[in-house]
Amino acid sequence: MRLTNVARMTLPAGEVHSYALRVADEPGRRLPVSFDQGRHVGGGDRDGSWMSIAFRLPEGTARDALADAWHRVVRRHGTLRTAFTRIVGTDELALHDVEVIGGRWRRHPIPSGALARDVLRVVLDGACRPFSRPSHLLVVVEPDADAADRRPAVVIGSDHAHVDMWSLLVLVRDLIAGLDGALPESAAGDISSAAGAVEPFAVHTALLEARPPAPAEVTARWREITRVTRALSGAPLRAVFPVHSRFEQRWHDAVGWFITNSVIECRDADPAACAAAVRQAVALGSHPLAPILAPYGGMPVAPGMFALSWLDTRRLPVDLPPDLQIQYVSSVIESDDVMVWFVVNDSGLHLRYRCPDTPEATASVVRWVDAATTALRVLADAEVAVA
Repeated sequence: MRLTNVARMTLPAGEVHSYALRVADEPGRRLPVSFDQGRHVGGGDRDGSWMSIAFRLPEGTARDALADAWHRVVRRHGTLRTAFTRIVGTDELALHDVEVIGGRWRRHPIPSGALARDVLRVVLDGACRPFSRPSHLLVVVEPDADAADRRPAVVIGSDHAHVDMWSLLVLVRDLIAGLDGALPESAAGDISSAAGAVEPFAVHTALLEARPPAPAEVTARWREITRVTRALSGAPLRAVFPVHSRFEQRWHDAVGWFITNSVIECRDADPAACAAAVRQAVALGSHPLAPILAPYGGMPVAPGMFALSWLDTRRLPVDLPPDLQIQYVSSVIESDDVMVWFVVNDSGLHLRYRCPDTPEATASVVRWVDAATTALRVLADAEVAVA
């Protein structure tokens, strides 16, 4: 498993094909929009709003079989059959069901001197946008005939409004399950949960909105965070801290943006104090944020935001074999914020970061990452020594 972006990912040389679904022009029923969906889609139609996952399938996997399997996945997960629009004459967003009425493959020529990943970036930027109908795409790179590894590379991309990192693994598992034995049973991982209906993300949005108001102490803590900001060197660590909202078992096999935002603040480097800060951050993010942040005009978005994200894939209800060579692939965008991702799997702890392309940002973030990596290695070596 690798965390990377589309400018650095690994793809074989070969032909690039994409499979796009066609949907009916007439929208279906209107659905609720989650707080984070509203923030994301409200930013407008743009390149680079997507996230994706890449993996390899056995040599000889046919494109038609992939298309059939993808249709099964889309039928299973309701959020993949929804699309956003703006209500004419207003800034209000609307989310509607859409009816899938077919799909088609398209070949994307690779210009001289370009790589398959360069073409992939253009294709995903064009198709996986906030207001695309639908805003997801299936891509396959079929390696050249003389390639040492002839297995096709598959990429599932979607606008972020409909998926999170957990969802991407669910999509890979369900696509493999829909291929009817494309992988040997011993290597296919746990695909037992890939059959049957799952509740759509829109139901989760409605249930979250219907929860009781947050306790007074939670609202007060958010008020303190919105009022107090520190950006000077030596200040306590304060960062945006995404928290997943799959609070019930029924959401573990569902696809959607099951993430809510919180803020973590650590004034003490002691592990016990940090653990307490994490618990407080999770509590802050366990309540509907729209009513809490309404007095401040929604979630404040200031230049230079610092965000920490964490995912332990060992706890997910998806067990995929390493032979798939999974890559989490993000887009490449211009940004003034700093994002840090920690992802744990059976091979270890993986750290990835994004920062502005300036000498100051690069120097400070690299120093921070190096210091964090060194500290983690010291802790790991100490654990080994004790064992």
